[in-house]
Amino acid sequence: MNAARSHSKLEQRFRPFANKMADEGIPPLIIDTFKLYYSKVLNGERGLIPSDEIAPVGKDDIPPLETLGRFAQAGRRALKEAVIIKLNGGLGTSMGLSKAKSLLEVKDGHNFLDIIAKQVLNLRKAHGVDIPLALMNSFNTEEDSATYLRDILNLTPVFPSHSCSISFLRSCRKT
Repeated sequence: MNAARSHSKLEQRFRPFANKMADEGIPPLIIDTFKLYYSKVLNGERGLIPSDEIAPVGKDDIPPLETLGRFAQAGRRALKEAVIIKLNGGLGTSMGLSKAKSLLEVKDGHNFLDIIAKQVLNLRKAHGVDIPLALMNSFNTEEDSATYLRDILNLTPVFPSHSCSISFLRSCRKT
């Protein structure tokens, strides 16, 4: 009976969040995922991994490249259903910038967005797949990044073979 009461209490406490997310058009899968992690927080979990439980990947943990050939065909098929998502949020204010950090020059006159775009274009060309790039922006980096991709790199804000934008905001509200 204790588990049933606990579940009922979770349902009661979570209902306002679920209603608000549903009213905003958030898909049920996202609401259910949020509920799972909300219940973990209520049960005292912090979502942190203690540093003494973290270890670097060992040489023996990574299979040799030659053994991965059997997955190549499946990987190529999966590219048609994939999207590349890059975190692009954050201004470089602590570095004296007033624009997206991804526009900071990093090597030979190129910035991070140049490098990311080149990687995506090379992947598309190598595999003949119009794999979309989605940038997770903040309100402060959205305009700079979209303008740069459109005007400088000549990448359109919507991919022709997809009906999706090349960016999304990491928050629904400007703070």
